[in-house]
Amino acid sequence: MDNKCLYGTHGTCRTFADSIVQNQKFNLGHGRHGYGVYLWQSHSADNWTLAEKLAMTYAKHISHRFKKEKDASICCLKCTLSVPENRFYDLVCHEHHSFFLSFLDTISTKLGQQELKKHEWTGIYNAFFSLIKKTLAAENGVAEDIDVYFVLAEAPFIKEHKSLYTTTHKSAGCYVVRNNNVFTKIERSIT
Repeated sequence: MDNKCLYGTHGTCRTFADSIVQNQKFNLGHGRHGYGVYLWQSHSADNWTLAEKLAMTYAKHISHRFKKEKDASICCLKCTLSVPENRFYDLVCHEHHSFFLSFLDTISTKLGQQELKKHEWTGIYNAFFSLIKKTLAAENGVAEDIDVYFVLAEAPFIKEHKSLYTTTHKSAGCYVVRNNNVFTKIERSIT
């Protein structure tokens, strides 16, 4: 089975960044698109510009979370991943997105109209990927977890990319990484 080579950025404070680079792994947590670490998609290893700006802008937006850290200055991490094809899921492609929407329809009565907390979104995504795992096991006889999935996430506003922000309906590609073992390199950006 072939591996996909993916590139993404993550913005955080210097204290956390130093620990992540040293250990070559993230503390995975809850988020709006499920459990994992969130990386802004970079389309290649040769051009990180937009992905770095997204990571830095988002980290500045949530910088209040870093106030108690030893070094709260904002920095960006550049990450390279190698993910087996069968452990990657593109939630944006037509077929997969339709399947996810059908899944959400089936559980919508359980969700009700209340606003969900991050851990509740994580539960929804975990349930969906458990369904995917069972489906694949029934089809192939192999039950494997999804290590990385691709979503469109709400992008922070970057003034010089205003037309891109509007054209993409305020979204940008984001990898949700659920397994630290897929990282082949995590380094601090020198932006």
